[in-house]
Amino acid sequence: MEKSNMERIVRIPHFSRDGKPPKSIELLLVRPATNTKGYIDEGRLVLMVDDGGNRVGFQLTIAEASLLYQRLGYALETLAEDFHKMSKDRKPSTSSPRKTEREADSEQDEYNDDYTDMDQI
Repeated sequence: MEKSNMERIVRIPHFSRDGKPPKSIELLLVRPATNTKGYIDEGRLVLMVDDGGNRVGFQLTIAEASLLYQRLGYALETLAEDFHKMSKDRKPSTSSPRKTEREADSEQDEYNDDYTDMDQI
């Protein structure tokens, strides 16, 4: 892999509580380039996985990256739908959380509906 034309798109570290070196996943972009014969080499993505000691790279063609993108989208939609469905079906807890002073103030009407003072007019 040529490092000269690689661009880091994202690096996501995962830290552990036991003080071990962080694990990470990284996405690199290799832009299309002209090879020595004058042909254009297709760009690709490189997915790097680092477990704190070993680093492994997976080169993905545009077609493979596109399929991964599509499948990730499907997986994220499925997770979101499941979460939404479960949160709708969940029974409300018996103890409601206490409202903060700010929330209680915002719920009060701007105008007082008490008309007892109207008799004095």
